[in-house]
Amino acid sequence: MKVKKTIRVRKETVNELLKQECVDKIELWYDGNIVVKLLPGYTDGKPELCKGEYLVQFNSGKWQRFGAEAFQKLLKNPGKEAGAAWDE
Repeated sequence: MKVKKTIRVRKETVNELLKQECVDKIELWYDGNIVVKLLPGYTDGKPELCKGEYLVQFNSGKWQRFGAEAFQKLLKNPGKEAGAAWDE
C-alpha cells in the first residue's frame, strides 16, 4: 500500500488538518498540546493523535496514526510497514 498523504500534528498544520475529511475536531490545550480526534470509520487504529505524531493516508483511503519512530520505519520500508498495519 502506498502513502498518499502525510501530515505531522503541530501548531503550523492545524488548518491543514481541519481540511481533512477524517478529522472530527482539534483541541488546543493551554499547555501547548494538540489533540486531533478522527471520525469513526476512517481508521482501524487509535482515533486520536497528539502533537508530534503523524496522520498518514494510504491509497486505499484509510488513515493511520504513526508515532515518530513508527513513521521512520514506514519511510524506510513502506510496503512492509503498511502491510503490517492493515494485515496485507
